[in-house]
Amino acid sequence: MKTILYALTVGFAFAANNFTSPENPYNCTCAAPVQTSKPLFICENRANPGKPIKCRVERGKITYLFTNKKVRADRYEFEVTATQGTNANKVFFTDLVIKDERSSGGTYQVLFYYATNAGYMWKISKPDYLRVSYNPTTNELSFEAVGQMKNFLDTKNGYAPGEVERIMKERFKQKGFSEENMIRAASAYFILNYTKAFQS
Repeated sequence: MKTILYALTVGFAFAANNFTSPENPYNCTCAAPVQTSKPLFICENRANPGKPIKCRVERGKITYLFTNKKVRADRYEFEVTATQGTNANKVFFTDLVIKDERSSGGTYQVLFYYATNAGYMWKISKPDYLRVSYNPTTNELSFEAVGQMKNFLDTKNGYAPGEVERIMKERFKQKGFSEENMIRAASAYFILNYTKAFQS
């Protein structure tokens, strides 16, 4: 009996370590709304910074797992899998592009291009995207949908109107800018508000 209890304790501790980080709370969990303990997103710790960023977002009864794999200095491959019960489906895949204009007094931007599943590949539409920007002067995030991406807004995500934006901005400001923090926050925001862009 003691052996079983010990194994369960070790297993729970290991699982918690994969998704929590006392040293850097933002690294794993974005703050939740005051009225609930549910986090906006949870990410795995990465011992090797070169490994893909892996996180999960709970939206209603569906869990979305997203991966950001860096393929160039200014580009990631962004993949989203939806899981419900024992079913798992890849619902979105696109390029996530970074535009860093801070050296000329501009912003640091993360762009998510709209993409459709063509069977053998995902076709990316460059005129249609979500842009998440960081302003180093104000230390603020901003969000803007461009082109067809505007049609995919769906804020029925279990949060009060404007709550996701408010929490994301507050926590990001508290923890400070880094490329990884930016990628995680922007990806979670995209999933929480633009699931109409996803395809089964």
